[in-house]
Amino acid sequence: MTYSIVARDAADGHMGIATQSQAFSVGSSVSWAAPGHGVIATQSMGEPMYGELGLAGLSAGLTAQEALTSLKSVDPHPERRQVAMVDAHGNVAAYTGEACVAAAGHCIDLRVDDHPEPLVELRRLVEHTWRYHQTVEAFELTLNGHAAEALAALPDEAVDPAMDPDLSWWRAIVLANAGDETAAAELAQALMSAAPKYVEAARRFGAAGLMDQALIDRLLPRQ
Repeated sequence: MTYSIVARDAADGHMGIATQSQAFSVGSSVSWAAPGHGVIATQSMGEPMYGELGLAGLSAGLTAQEALTSLKSVDPHPERRQVAMVDAHGNVAAYTGEACVAAAGHCIDLRVDDHPEPLVELRRLVEHTWRYHQTVEAFELTLNGHAAEALAALPDEAVDPAMDPDLSWWRAIVLANAGDETAAAELAQALMSAAPKYVEAARRFGAAGLMDQALIDRLLPRQ
């Protein structure tokens, strides 16, 4: 597995790049940097052009997206590339070609603006983002009538209703539609106690046609 990170410190303008891989001497092929202009990572079936000409474009005043777009247009096989760029102004551009071997993807907008332990906080945010997207996927699956698939997609770990009332409610819906109305009701009760202001919004799911109103009334009975 190979993964890379390109970053810029908004406070002082410092930029950096790091990469990890099973491939030999990967740092010499993935990582590209020009002080004061930008940093670039090119991996998968990496093409040095993205590093060499990408830095030239950034140095000439192109934004990260302009540089990436122009290089993709002359690459005979852009579908094989993974590229990420950050320019000196903090603009970010990233691309994952459809021919990259799964699992392949990108996410560059990761930030911790003010925290005494930024790496610990960054890990928490990454894990929270994963739980969020998994729960949304499960919620959409259950809306489309795929209860078993929705339950399988749901993260094992529940969230705090006080901190994430929407995720808690979506989780309750998935559980209820999968036949575990007891667990769904317990989660809904916790939601009513921890986030009472959210409950009224949750009750509107029936009027929007997203959920059976009778089920909502059982899960969120009016006192």
